[in-house]
Amino acid sequence: MKANLNKIIVISIALIMAVGLTACGKGAKVPKEFNYKMSEYVKLPKYEGLKYKKATSELSEEEVDKYITTARQQAKKVEYLKTGEIESDSTVKIDYKGKIDGKEFEGGTAKNVEMNIAKNSFIDGFASSMVGHRIGETFDINVTFPTDYTNKDLAGKEAVFTIDAKSLVVEKVPEFDDDFVKKNSKFKTTEEYEENVRKLLKRDKDNQAMAKDKQQVFNQISSGAKIKKYPSKELEAEKKNIIENLKKSAQASGFKYEDYLKQMGMTEKDIEKRAGKQAKASIKDKMVIYALADELDVKLDKAEYNKELDKMLKNAGYTKKSYKKLSGQSIEEYADKNNLYIGVLYDKVMDKVIKKSVAE
Repeated sequence: MKANLNKIIVISIALIMAVGLTACGKGAKVPKEFNYKMSEYVKLPKYEGLKYKKATSELSEEEVDKYITTARQQAKKVEYLKTGEIESDSTVKIDYKGKIDGKEFEGGTAKNVEMNIAKNSFIDGFASSMVGHRIGETFDINVTFPTDYTNKDLAGKEAVFTIDAKSLVVEKVPEFDDDFVKKNSKFKTTEEYEENVRKLLKRDKDNQAMAKDKQQVFNQISSGAKIKKYPSKELEAEKKNIIENLKKSAQASGFKYEDYLKQMGMTEKDIEKRAGKQAKASIKDKMVIYALADELDVKLDKAEYNKELDKMLKNAGYTKKSYKKLSGQSIEEYADKNNLYIGVLYDKVMDKVIKKSVAE
């Protein structure tokens, strides 16, 4: 079973979104941004010996069982049985045609509808009236639309639906046995499969725990860092990006930008001021990361960066080709849109910082 790449990336680069970073660069190129002497912009607090509460990475058998259950569910097959009786917990495939006073009405006819008798959004009595009828049978049921029904033309009306019960829909979830393992993995026995599941889950738990540890320490550093000045070019670019996103939100909501601001009770001047504050908050953590990288002499070249992207794909169970086929974009394009460069640099920087910290 392939892992979710987003989850792998979050684990691998230590919760990038938690530090509010924004995209930059094109492709998987090393960006040239913040190419400054960072000590002129950021004063870092003392970060050696910072204390943090070490996160746990213990793996429970319940987590292993849940993983296997999910894998079994993903391997399930659906069968359409042409015989049998409809029961209260059945899922049934039907055609139906509704009439009010002998006349068909709009929205009252449908074909090949799969309905769970116990869990459905149809009006009361529609599904339950099918219980006891058999597959292959055509029959009528009588229902009354609620008085508060959304379609006022149908509210409170009595209707007759002709039901054609076509098949029972049955999900077949495979048992967890050697046959399942052979068909759905590269392993041959349940023992080998479980051992690999534990290995994968423990790796993820360890990575998640380390990410939490790093985040605890980084948050302390960021909170104590003093920004002497912000690089004007990057600050204005981020401010512009925030305002552009707001304009897109207005457009998506069907408003003109000016009207959208009125709905929010704000003026363009208010938005400019707010965007300026948000821009500073957004790039502060990035500046701190670059300042730490400078002070600790941490560098991340293109070759190492691309190697990290390859590792993320491998951990998620993809190749570059299979990922692009699935997502419609290359890993390099994904990396650019989601600013994985600063995340990978953050991870590399915090590898050094965490060694100088004290776990409690």
